[in-house]
Amino acid sequence: MSRLEVRGLSVSYGGLVAVDAVDLDVGDGAIVGLIGPNGAGKTTCIDAVCGFVGASGHVRLDGRALDGLPPHARARAGLVRTFQSVELFDDLTVRENLLVAAAPTRWWSLLADALAPRRTRVDVDWALDALGLRDAGDARPRELPAGARRLVGLARAIVSRPRVVLLDEPAAGLDPSESTALGERLRALPALGISVLLVDHDMHLVLGVCEEVTVLDFGQVIARGTPAEVRADPAVARAYLGTTR
Repeated sequence: MSRLEVRGLSVSYGGLVAVDAVDLDVGDGAIVGLIGPNGAGKTTCIDAVCGFVGASGHVRLDGRALDGLPPHARARAGLVRTFQSVELFDDLTVRENLLVAAAPTRWWSLLADALAPRRTRVDVDWALDALGLRDAGDARPRELPAGARRLVGLARAIVSRPRVVLLDEPAAGLDPSESTALGERLRALPALGISVLLVDHDMHLVLGVCEEVTVLDFGQVIARGTPAEVRADPAVARAYLGTTR
């Protein structure tokens, strides 16, 4: 069963077609990869799925159509994303960064909090535990190494308990050991009820944690299958290397 279903997704900028009739499925409890060379349209695809850019086609989450909804409405429905730049609040602690994302916000929230401050705090420790960050909860993000900061960004994305999280280059800037640690944390997300669409250039990470991988080139799907099938596909080799040798 598909938790996230994307059909015929297309994005154009004038005469440039950045994403061309892309189909994607992320199943219940699945980790699915989306890869491709630079400029293939991966981030644009995520932007379109999450409503940050205009697109044609259809996006459904748990069978509910999200077409035409703005990003915040899609996030409230359970579809969230990370960005290549982590952009944490460095003047807040790690735990406070998560509280900002976890607390439901409406137009009346500030007034309600001023009149009747909440007596209970939203639980974010489960997200810290899931990503091995419990000991860093009281630290400021600037005090953490790059790998830990990436994990904080991921924790902030999942703390609202979304149905699907779309990860845009979460391993960017990480060394091999940090990337391996990230992969272990990603494998734990489906058990928490969170499905994953992973975009990254770290092939060891993507092919190591994903059960299915879709490959884009010039905005079009050129391959789809298991990591082994994608690794052996000549079209994928040509897209990345320019040759099948």
